[in-house]
Amino acid sequence: MATFYEVWDDDSGNRVGGPFATQAEAEILLNDVVRVTGAAAVRSMAIIAWDANVDGGFSATTVIEGSAFLVHTQEAVNGTGSADPNTVSRARSVVEPAR
Repeated sequence: MATFYEVWDDDSGNRVGGPFATQAEAEILLNDVVRVTGAAAVRSMAIIAWDANVDGGFSATTVIEGSAFLVHTQEAVNGTGSADPNTVSRARSVVEPAR
């Protein structure tokens, strides 16, 4: 199975949306949250990528935290910085699976 994406809320520990086939689909959800409830709601969220392992399991990595998503999105809108208006950085950090 290929990589899939989910949006999680770090404050509540709940999955907000997904699975999504692409990071762009997960970003659409974050943009909708900003539009409907405001930027503050996204600050505690993150896009998580689940990559298939050779043993049949999955490894979770953080694609982007909500605060960084807001910065990159604003840069894209303003045409400043290095943000691509069609995507957000794929810098990743490993996250521990829930126990």
